Amino acid sequence: MSKFKKNLTYVYSTNIILGVLGFSFIPLAVYFIGVEKYGVYSIFIIITSFAGIVEYGVTKFFTRELARMKDSEGQIYNLKLCVGIYLKIAISVVIISPVFIKIIPTYIFPIEDNYFLVGLIAAFSLLDFLLSLPTTIVRMYNIGNEKFNLLSKFNLISGVSRHLTLLISLVIFQSVIILIITTLLRRLIDIYYANKFMEKLPYSAWKPIFIKGKFKEVINQSFYLSMSQLIQVSVVSIGVYLINMNYSLKELGIYKSSFDLASKIWFISNGLGIVIYPRFSALNANKENKEILLNKVIKFTKVSWVIYNIVFILAIIIVPYINSFLNIQNLNLFFLLFFGLCLNAHSNLNFEFLQSKGKFRLVSLLNVSIIFIIVISFVLLNGRLGFITIGYSWLLSQLIYSFCIDFSVIKQKSNQRMKFLSLDFLVKVAMILLSLTFFRVFY
Repeated sequence: MSKFKKNLTYVYSTNIILGVLGFSFIPLAVYFIGVEKYGVYSIFIIITSFAGIVEYGVTKFFTRELARMKDSEGQIYNLKLCVGIYLKIAISVVIISPVFIKIIPTYIFPIEDNYFLVGLIAAFSLLDFLLSLPTTIVRMYNIGNEKFNLLSKFNLISGVSRHLTLLISLVIFQSVIILIITTLLRRLIDIYYANKFMEKLPYSAWKPIFIKGKFKEVINQSFYLSMSQLIQVSVVSIGVYLINMNYSLKELGIYKSSFDLASKIWFISNGLGIVIYPRFSALNANKENKEILLNKVIKFTKVSWVIYNIVFILAIIIVPYINSFLNIQNLNLFFLLFFGLCLNAHSNLNFEFLQSKGKFRLVSLLNVSIIFIIVISFVLLNGRLGFITIGYSWLLSQLIYSFCIDFSVIKQKSNQRMKFLSLDFLVKVAMILLSLTFFRVFY
């Protein structure tokens, strides 16, 4: 078995187990703390996602550098530089935290009679980010060196213990604040697990170096990576903002619990994305491998489109029979979100491919367009369709995004013109119509 296939096996074996645990956590959380408090918990998750963007571009930048530079001396230099930059980022986060904690409950997530609670959640989110940095560095080092067997071992042990700890916290305390505090304490345990189960950084690599002008250089080079992730997180989070501004905490909880359950489809695409990014980065550095890689990506994209549409159709048939456990509050909303998430998962391979080629502006532009589509369609349809509008807005945006990002990859081929009415395009449209027909027949 090739190294790449072994890496996929390691990652997916872990992701399946953690996916089942994560899938179980959501209905249990809704049951023990209720949909309103789950809505509050979702705010913590969203803010944490945005806080992580501060270092995302830096992490991707150094992952790519480690994948391309295998000599120990060069890797240690990059790791020292990375540690120094992370220290500067951490200090900056601490300095701006009072402003951040003020803005979130006032302008971003204003919830009546819960100003202090949302401010506290914002503070917890920043602390969660700071506690995650040591583990992030070790993970980055192992991903850059394609140590996916060790990464999967860490993910499995850390993930299982984290889910069990959170479930115990839910059952005993049934409190959203205790649940968040438990999440923070888990970060400390992850630092221990990271150094125990993954390959440790050389001791000297933890000694930061600060080179004049280097911080600015790295930040500039990783800017579009961070912006790309910022926009991508915004795409996922915009629904939470729109529901929070137009509906109650109950609707927010219903929406986010449905979205979180549906997003478990990402265990397929995210697992692949973790493995392929360093491999894509290394292959794109070699001119001879570029065309071969591109042909394989285009071929896999065609297969992926069919697979995810079949997954959606199977979900329509199966989910109603297990909904007594899943506790989905609105099946129509769930399936609209799930279909959009299937299309998003399909697009992830091309997303990683374009990023590995440095097409950050293109990816960012596509994701910005999605945000506009979601917001505009929600504003136009909300008065007519009500709460479920967010599902239609999300699905519409992902339909457009998936077609556009597929065409963007095809255009990378030399002498390849984008044919709008190609056989490939017509097959994709046919699959979409088939899936939507199944949805309308059952719902």
